[in-house]
Amino acid sequence: MNILVFGLGMYVIGSDNSHYGTIFPSILEFQKKYKDINKLIFIKNSKKNLNDINKKIKKQLKIHKVNLDYEIKNNFKLKLNKFLSNIKEPTAAIICLPDHLHFYYTNLCLKNNINCIVVKPLSSNLKEAK
Repeated sequence: MNILVFGLGMYVIGSDNSHYGTIFPSILEFQKKYKDINKLIFIKNSKKNLNDINKKIKKQLKIHKVNLDYEIKNNFKLKLNKFLSNIKEPTAAIICLPDHLHFYYTNLCLKNNINCIVVKPLSSNLKEAK
């Protein structure tokens, strides 16, 4: 199984070096128990420093004693629709972006037959939610 994670903010990897988020640690615990994840692909939607992000990810892998193949894609440079339609065996996407982006990215994944888990809310207005 391959998992896409949209966003690398506080819910995913934490806001600073003393916090680790909830999404990534949960994925690591799942991997430790079931060993079902082939690759974790982070879609970076911010200007956070890539070196800092990699250090934090590697630290978490070490803490959880998990070996997991991962890569980080920069959404600003990515032709996302083409990438999603060509990605090999995406099983799920986890949408962890600012609220106003949830609908757009969820819709894009669903159009490419990728199941989604969305950090609440699903959308920022009733029209999109319908």
